[in-house]
Amino acid sequence: KITGFDINKSAAKQMIVSYDQPTWDGNVKHGKLYKTLDGGKTWEDLTSTLPILSWRFASCIETNPTDPNEIYVGLGVMDRDEIHKVYKSIDGGVTWTNYSEGLPPFQTFKMEFFPKTKGLVLTTLKGAYYRNASMPSWTHLNGSIPNISIRDFEIDYTKRKLYAATYGNGLWELKVPRRYLKARR
Repeated sequence: KITGFDINKSAAKQMIVSYDQPTWDGNVKHGKLYKTLDGGKTWEDLTSTLPILSWRFASCIETNPTDPNEIYVGLGVMDRDEIHKVYKSIDGGVTWTNYSEGLPPFQTFKMEFFPKTKGLVLTTLKGAYYRNASMPSWTHLNGSIPNISIRDFEIDYTKRKLYAATYGNGLWELKVPRRYLKARR
């Protein structure tokens, strides 16, 4: 079962795909995360470069639309702590850094990169979060959406609105602060 998929906006032949379920075996380091640079003709298995995937699965993937080597992977297993939710690679998936500071211990669902601020929105079982490279941790997007499971979302950049599809609580909208969408001059 495919759980995450990304096509880079500036390098359309680069695709990354992830598969469901942890293996629960630290010796199995293959078959969970793949990348292609040629539109799917050949695939490279990146699983061994992100060993946490032996016990977790990637629920969402997002790449920087202007730098295909910058990859973010959100994990889909609940933890008792916040230490393993998002990982970041700046070298195309060769190495990874834990990028989870400030997130709740719940499953992640979707990420979207904001090109102008080089930030990300991430949704979880406890609402939506934002982070960019200058921030030391994720910040909760407070507003009209309660702390509920946001499974999918779309952003209207013109109106600065995030429209959230929740699990069992209908559709919601949130005004996104201008600082998250527009680059500083």
